[in-house]
Amino acid sequence: MHQVLELVPGRALTEADMLGAARARTPLLATVTRAIRTLHAAPLPPELSAFAQGATGWGGPHLVQWVAYARQQGYCRLPILEGIDELLAQADAAAGAPGPPSFCHFDLLPDNFVLRAGGAEVSLVDFEYAAAGQPLMDLAVLCMGCGLEGAEERNLLASYLEVDQPSEAQAHAFAALKLLACLRETLWGVTAEISGSSALRADEAVSYADLNYAKFVRARAALVLPARGVPPALVFTMPESTA
Repeated sequence: MHQVLELVPGRALTEADMLGAARARTPLLATVTRAIRTLHAAPLPPELSAFAQGATGWGGPHLVQWVAYARQQGYCRLPILEGIDELLAQADAAAGAPGPPSFCHFDLLPDNFVLRAGGAEVSLVDFEYAAAGQPLMDLAVLCMGCGLEGAEERNLLASYLEVDQPSEAQAHAFAALKLLACLRETLWGVTAEISGSSALRADEAVSYADLNYAKFVRARAALVLPARGVPPALVFTMPESTA
């Protein structure tokens, strides 16, 4: 494995940047979602092909791994594992049938976008968690990480899909993906907390898990999920343009 270090000129985006862009549908929103679509249209790097088998579901390979690790370690400080199998099945049903795996970043938090000079272009950095996966899960991670809700959430989705507004069915399916993104980020914090192997201090890992668990609880309360076994009602039609 090779590590490439390069200075990317510009500044990292902030949650406030993305919140303002999504609220008013500014040119920055279009710039960010265009960069994400370009990433998803890129060929999957050969180095990631070995991980493609974990990309059949919406959550991606890491979610399954982190759930298994938390169970193995008997984690119980947060009740995140209670009913998790049922919840995952319900969220998958609400999200609909996944499409073919694409090249996904899986850590699209705002500070992994570098706004270049002039503000007309952004670069993506930090591909540590890149893997084959479902493109809209990438977008849900960004939505969750920026705390977008309501109209802001719909505007982000509309910009990515290149439509005026998403349908009610698309918005509901995306809300299910945001729930999975909250779960995913909480479990990253849980893994950091119980492993002690991340760059976070022990108290920082606990705080990170708590922060994202609170987001998960809010997302769960706001979403009506179908009963397990209900067939998916939606397949997203992804935009073809990457321009």
